[in-house]
Amino acid sequence: MRNGVTGMFFFGVTVLFSMHALQAESVPVSAPAESSYGELNEDNASNMDTGSGGAEGESDEAGQAGTEAEIPLVKDTFQPFNRAMFAFNDKAFHYFFKPIYTGYNSMIPVQARVSVKNFYTNIRMPIRFFNCLFQSNFKGAGTEMLRFVVNSTVGVAGFLDPAKSKFHLEKQERDFGQTLGKYNMQSGTYFVWPFLGPSNTRDTIGFV
Repeated sequence: MRNGVTGMFFFGVTVLFSMHALQAESVPVSAPAESSYGELNEDNASNMDTGSGGAEGESDEAGQAGTEAEIPLVKDTFQPFNRAMFAFNDKAFHYFFKPIYTGYNSMIPVQARVSVKNFYTNIRMPIRFFNCLFQSNFKGAGTEMLRFVVNSTVGVAGFLDPAKSKFHLEKQERDFGQTLGKYNMQSGTYFVWPFLGPSNTRDTIGFV
């Protein structure tokens, strides 16, 4: 029994890493815009040199000051613990989870991994559904219910996602941490948890 529970735990963690990787692979990366400075002729360049010499330094200093002012400061009350957990997570990922994840990706086809991701997304519908209700997002709650019905039937127990591909019903990204934030609970103390990574008091309560 203990070996079965341990195996399920590691399988779940592996699936979690694969889900994050699939999401990262699906994000399009835009090409950097080409600079237009090369198109300036000599006359324009000379005008820029003569007209903006003194103001350029002042604008750079003002821009740097504005950037520094926009960076929020977060108090790290448990910094020694957080640093230790960050180092632990880094080692655990590179020496334990990454080999498992790499082997999982090499043995399981992409479509099968997507199907596993869809299945876990479908069975977590109650979390999103009830938090939509708690946040007075009744349209989102209805969307989640429709998604669950369609994917559980037409989508073969949730392994497929026809609700999105055929009916354009998008998953509602709602959790209990957002619900607590809606009712004005502060984010609280910053933590780095083993295996889970960075979080705070409010999101930790929402996760549990």
